[in-house]
Amino acid sequence: MIETSADILNLVIAFCILWVTIFICWFIYYIISTVKKVHDTINFFHKTLTTINELVSSLKERVNSLKFLGALIEKGINVVEKKIKKSKTKTKKTHSSKK
Repeated sequence: MIETSADILNLVIAFCILWVTIFICWFIYYIISTVKKVHDTINFFHKTLTTINELVSSLKERVNSLKFLGALIEKGINVVEKKIKKSKTKTKKTHSSKK
């Protein structure tokens, strides 16, 4: 089976190639595993940021609608105040003309 030093050299080379191949496969497996974990982390942050962005947009819409309602209420109050002032001046004029 092993007759010359060349046979021993070929066996050692084959053994080394086997271990290098195992190491390369192990290394590739861990690189792929690491890349997958990074990809999952990026997806998690992307989903989180998308959710936060939607929340902020929703809050902006609510604030804008509240501003609109606030402005509408303020205008309504101004109209009511003007009508009250007009009615007071009319009643004052009618009371002063009766005297």
